[in-house]
Amino acid sequence: MAKNLFDDPRSPRRPVARQQTDRSSAREIVRAVRRGERNPFPQGSPEGIAYAFTEQLKRHAGAGRSPLAATARKALDSHDPEEAIDVPPVPGLKPPAPERIPAAAEEERPPLPGDIPPRLMWRQDALLPVSVDFADAIDKAEKSHGRYDVVHYDGDTPTAWGRYQFTRIGLQEVGLMDKDGNWIHPGFPTAEDFLNDPAAQDAALARLLAAHDQQIRDKGLRQYIGQEIDGIVARFPVTEAGMQAAAHREGAGALSLYLQHQAEHDWVSDFSGLDQKTEAKYRAIETRLRTFSELPLRSRHYAPALVTEIPVR
Repeated sequence: MAKNLFDDPRSPRRPVARQQTDRSSAREIVRAVRRGERNPFPQGSPEGIAYAFTEQLKRHAGAGRSPLAATARKALDSHDPEEAIDVPPVPGLKPPAPERIPAAAEEERPPLPGDIPPRLMWRQDALLPVSVDFADAIDKAEKSHGRYDVVHYDGDTPTAWGRYQFTRIGLQEVGLMDKDGNWIHPGFPTAEDFLNDPAAQDAALARLLAAHDQQIRDKGLRQYIGQEIDGIVARFPVTEAGMQAAAHREGAGALSLYLQHQAEHDWVSDFSGLDQKTEAKYRAIETRLRTFSELPLRSRHYAPALVTEIPVR
């Protein structure tokens, strides 16, 4: 049985009869949103929250032929299949596998260790509730122009892959590549497999951001959130989004060294005396901190932003 779109994956499995009731309620909400009706439920009520959530799904479903739009349409159609709309396939996005309907005897069993909870939306207990704006800004900063098949070369050697320009170290952190540069994930044994699967790249970004978040916490860098820096170009605050963007570019270790350098210089950018390589790295970090400082890292809505599990084909 398909899991309810509005279920909390941390809550215990509900009886079958209750699931059927919730399913009907969800279908009614989806249909009302599709008709463009105003939210009739009290603000803050479970139904009102579900209605607002569904309006966000509808907005993303109309965002064209992106993997995000396809995921949103699938979420809506799962609760209202009679109103499903056939849309052109998303380039590079493979069709989902047929949903397996469990036997009746399995419907009542408690969740088992290793069970995968629903991953159609970002949740704090999943990875990070990352905003679509942040993912799009990474794409813009990496100059990928929305393309998932981009590869950056240093001479004849590939150094970064995909829309978010994953480096070898980044791919190692998310379990796609080993230290020798070999692709090791069973679902993506070659670079071409990875480049041709937008959902896999979105999932890899989610995992990489989660890894960087842990590294930032371990290094004690969150204490600097809100600190103003008198930078080379302008004054700006250190934000969570800026630190994540800088870590995506140069790594959490380099970010830590940059912040230590700034603290020693009273938070005024002064790169004189540094070697050329270090200065270039610090300037790149500062650019990310500044340009991402006003972007939301975390989504304010339960929107199906990115897929959080790397699929195995």
